[in-house]
Amino acid sequence: MKHIAALFIAFLVLASFLPASADAVGIVWSTEKEMVNELSPHCIEYGIYNPSGEDATVKLSVSESLEPVVQGVVSHTEVVAGGTTHDAAVKLELCFQVPRVYDAACLAGDFLCEQACTQDEVSYTGEIMAVEVGEDTGGGMGSATTVGASVPLTLRVKCNPYQRDWSPVYITVIVVAAVAISGRVYLKKKK
Repeated sequence: MKHIAALFIAFLVLASFLPASADAVGIVWSTEKEMVNELSPHCIEYGIYNPSGEDATVKLSVSESLEPVVQGVVSHTEVVAGGTTHDAAVKLELCFQVPRVYDAACLAGDFLCEQACTQDEVSYTGEIMAVEVGEDTGGGMGSATTVGASVPLTLRVKCNPYQRDWSPVYITVIVVAAVAISGRVYLKKKK
């Protein structure tokens, strides 16, 4: 019995040195799944709260598993005052560009393409993280960061079928023909 009491007291002493979860920032979110279009920008709004007594400088980040489908992630850094509750969360937006995910049949590089959407829907699952950004560490290595909280997110990429657009070819042919005809008329009048 003395050993159990000693272990319990040792556990309490060690646990007192661990940071309490209430000291970290939290995230308020309204969606776990988002439908996004390829080759277009997309933004998702989150709320950040900070129940601790100290202000925290926070920005949003994505987990590695979402990196293939989000490019150019933009999240501004925001100071969240200590004591901010869930109901008074500070709004913070995470914006990104969705790259080409589905195969497109192109005749010349990325020109004259068409997309049939015969593939299954592509989705990516990962996490959005509220990252606390600390002060410059002074060692020339940038700022210290700590993940405060994370929430799940699944991005479903919508395939939008489209036909090959021949307009650039038609315009090029018309311009070349107009230049050729104008040149020929000019040469005839010059003689």
